[in-house]
Amino acid sequence: MRSLLFFLAGFFLSLEAAAFEKCIGPDGKISYMDTCPPGTRAPSQTDDPLVPKPRPGTVIIKPEIQPLPQPAPGSAVTVVPIPPPPPAPVPGIAPFVPAAPADVQLASYDVQGSDHASLVTALNTRGPESGQSSWKLTYQYRPHRDKRTCAVASVTTKLELVMALPRWSPPPGTPQELIGRWEKYVNALMAHQNARLERARELERALKPALLAVPPAADCAALDAALSERYEALEQQSQARDADPGTLAFE
Repeated sequence: MRSLLFFLAGFFLSLEAAAFEKCIGPDGKISYMDTCPPGTRAPSQTDDPLVPKPRPGTVIIKPEIQPLPQPAPGSAVTVVPIPPPPPAPVPGIAPFVPAAPADVQLASYDVQGSDHASLVTALNTRGPESGQSSWKLTYQYRPHRDKRTCAVASVTTKLELVMALPRWSPPPGTPQELIGRWEKYVNALMAHQNARLERARELERALKPALLAVPPAADCAALDAALSERYEALEQQSQARDADPGTLAFE
């Protein structure tokens, strides 16, 4: 058995030495032939590396690392400093917003200024009144009809109050003393305007019982006219009691 194995090994070695090419068939079988059919020759160690060769006329340029230029002996070397990053912007101071009464819709308008004089100038551009207030009172009633008269069955009222105040955003570096004066002024301005709105609140409180007290009319059209007359009379009385409280200046 051993002699047979040596015989076969010697046979294949002699066959490989005698053959010039090693061929691999489509079924994977290996054979040795003088010339392999196209596409079946197995590459050998003596073949050129399987790297695509450049076409004739192609120039291959290899990147080279260029050395840094060295200063000449005795020359001064200038060092360019790297500038520091710009400082972060200083956040501004939030504008002061007073706590308005719960039944008041607060509106604001912006004013610009960096000191007391510029703030006074900005406020004066809006006229003598830096703060403003307005109100609107409406009512609805449900009539009760019978065969001969029309009377008031129920009354509902609605009062809308609006106040406008200046708003200032102090720039960075503003003295705290000026900020405190501004907050004091805005609080006083709000109290000043709220006193004017109090007249409207008093009118609303008096309106409902006054309309319920209107006597029945011959018809509902006459009742509606009587209610409007009573409302106008109450409004005129409220305006007569509303003395001008004057204006406030920023000091």
